[in-house]
Amino acid sequence: MMLTLIAVFILLIATNVYFLWGQPRLRRRSLLTAIPLLYSEVRSELETAEGRLAEALVNGLGARDTRDARFALAWVRARLGEFDRSKYADALTALGAVERDDTVTTDLRLWLLAKQGRHDEVLALAGRAGVRLSPTVQNRTLQAVAFENRAVELWNSRDADGAVRSLDQARRLRTEPMIGGPDLVEVLIEDGLRTLATGDHGRAERSFAQALERAREDSVQRIEARLGLFAVRWLGTDRAALLPLLKDEFEALRARRDLRGAGRDDTGALRATVGWWYLTALLDDWRRRLTPGEPLPLTERELFLAAVRVVTEADSEQGDVPMMHGLIEYGFAEDAPGRGRAVALLQHSTRLAKGVILPEIRELTGAAMPEHPGWTRPPAERPAPWPGFPRPDDAPLDDVLVRLAALRQNFPELTEVLADIGRRLRDARSGLNRPAGQNGSDTRGSR
Repeated sequence: MMLTLIAVFILLIATNVYFLWGQPRLRRRSLLTAIPLLYSEVRSELETAEGRLAEALVNGLGARDTRDARFALAWVRARLGEFDRSKYADALTALGAVERDDTVTTDLRLWLLAKQGRHDEVLALAGRAGVRLSPTVQNRTLQAVAFENRAVELWNSRDADGAVRSLDQARRLRTEPMIGGPDLVEVLIEDGLRTLATGDHGRAERSFAQALERAREDSVQRIEARLGLFAVRWLGTDRAALLPLLKDEFEALRARRDLRGAGRDDTGALRATVGWWYLTALLDDWRRRLTPGEPLPLTERELFLAAVRVVTEADSEQGDVPMMHGLIEYGFAEDAPGRGRAVALLQHSTRLAKGVILPEIRELTGAAMPEHPGWTRPPAERPAPWPGFPRPDDAPLDDVLVRLAALRQNFPELTEVLADIGRRLRDARSGLNRPAGQNGSDTRGSR
């Protein structure tokens, strides 16, 4: 009897030792052998660790060991994501089963969301009340990247204000953001130009003002922002009053080129654009101030030609400015050679890389319209001349006389008329060739 009791007692002790110590140790063996492999750089060892952790969870562990095993499984799958990106999602799933909310778990969750490009969830997690994140450079960078991606999405949806706010938040999180200061200014300038074109002058003014405030001193972006603000004023007030200021802006760009030298000229395209703006403003000012039919004042002509030279130097392939120059010369030409030079300018404007393809210009120069589906043919009749501009002769006078001479047989009365015209032409030509100082009274008297 005593032996039986002793045997039962020993059996109870052995059973308790097995269930309380032996079996948990056997179940934890997979967990314990996986731990040393978690920081390996070898893919096969990480995959081995993943398998052992999954086995440990299936075998059954205590509450604490289960929590540790799930976190370790999420960690090793996150490491395997470097070889297979689908593992990031598996890691996040495993982490979702971890019943703890400490900084280590939250840091890993933030990193996994960022690795999957779920930037909105990164910001939501970081902004959630009570969430504990380690104040590391990595966590700040992950949030900054998320803000920058949000800024791009807002910009693509044309929410420039939201994009700027997101970029500001990103800049506060790290010293070297993905989208730097110049890029932010470029976003603001581009938004100002776009909203100016759509007629939203208030928003355009805000964007240009913010760009001017953020742009680096003496940078091209600062000039662009200032010109953007000037364009808002130009479209909203009396342009005649602003013309001197526009001239000042144009002269400032020319002076910048002279100061920096040709090798460091950084405003060529901008100078050409502002110059075109200034030239068209000059033409509009002439239309308001000058009387049709009157000669163009010499000072106005010199002002125009000086601007043409600056713009042509800045962009020699722009056709609009040579076209304007040619039209001015054509309109005020006093003889056939003058009109010939004007036509040459107009023809030149059609042959540049950014040449003019207006049918009116091609018809005026006598050039045939090329066959192109996007171009229209010139009108059948010559367009009406500009008010106050002399119209060129349709044909030289000598050609007219030849045509009239051919009609003398049918119209005998033309013979005397033609003879009289011939005498007058000879007298006029001899008067032009007479030496200086000799008057032409004899010529006039012979008529």
